[in-house]
Amino acid sequence: MSVRVALVGAGGVAVAHARAIQETPGLKLSAVVSADLRRSRALLEAVEAPNAIAVTDLDDALAEGVDLVGVCVESGRHADVASRVLDAGVHVVIEKPLDASLARARGLATRYGQSTGGPIAAVVSQRRLGDGLPELRARLAATRIAGAFWSAPWRREASYYTGRPWRGTWRADGGGALMNQGVHLVDLMLAVFGSPESIGGKTSRLRHLGIEAEDTGTLVAEYPGWLATVLVSTAIASGSAWRARFQTIDGELLYEDDQLRSEPMMGVGPAAFPDPTRWTSSSPAGLHREHRRVYADVLAAILGEHAPAAGLADGFRAVAAVKSVYIAERLGHPVEFEAVLRGDFDDLDPSAPVPFSQTRGTTI
Repeated sequence: MSVRVALVGAGGVAVAHARAIQETPGLKLSAVVSADLRRSRALLEAVEAPNAIAVTDLDDALAEGVDLVGVCVESGRHADVASRVLDAGVHVVIEKPLDASLARARGLATRYGQSTGGPIAAVVSQRRLGDGLPELRARLAATRIAGAFWSAPWRREASYYTGRPWRGTWRADGGGALMNQGVHLVDLMLAVFGSPESIGGKTSRLRHLGIEAEDTGTLVAEYPGWLATVLVSTAIASGSAWRARFQTIDGELLYEDDQLRSEPMMGVGPAAFPDPTRWTSSSPAGLHREHRRVYADVLAAILGEHAPAAGLADGFRAVAAVKSVYIAERLGHPVEFEAVLRGDFDDLDPSAPVPFSQTRGTTI
């Protein structure tokens, strides 16, 4: 018997979700919720789901008895939609980031992330499901870290922002390139190394001058005795694959698109060049394949095999790490990460959050 899935939202990322659902054994796309019925029907036709329904209200999809809901609306509505789903006792997958607002992300994680026996709540954090991650963890555990550097030249054309005016805004997107794109790599940093002592950084607009937030951002996290840096830009002229370099006392490790690309430890072997024919995480094909990993992981969690790779607490910490950069810029110095997690700087969140309790019940 298949797990019936509804999607809330019918934009570009919803297509990736829909394709992933249709290609995951044990899942069945049953409904799409959007105010734009024409777009919803076009999505269902594109993924060959003729028996699924297009509706304009989340309650109508829940009334159909769906088991799982994928949240694919703009980031500033994630916490509200997810709370309605969880209140109905239905499992949920939330597209990254957990929410545009630090306060709402914390509220969602606090309210629903500590219960046991309730519905599964997962965040799209596919970097945690990378094939090469177990080997990377083992290599790093066997040495001492001197520094780490992530970079993601994920170029976006002007139409990426103008076609969806909420992108790159503080209230609806929670930030710019660091929040929308870079949160993946920030989450991976937290998954591999845990919480840093402090976070600072810098943001700028280099190409997309019409957006509110940054198109280029750098996060600098301080760990005991070393630094981790994450650089993300949608302004770079070319590039697609993300990569990470780890400097250790035994040599350098190169990790690219979820694969360990080199074997420089103790001077063993040259770096391996990526296969140019292989799909990358930023390609359309790669996007839905990565979401397929996420849905397979969530299905296993629903079946009781294990916890999801990224839960609400993980999603909140990733949002808090990115928000730390914005807060540090306003203060003019790095901030203690635990203080950001506690909420000491919520009033400096540039997304001007509405308290979580005031957002619940909003009509989709």
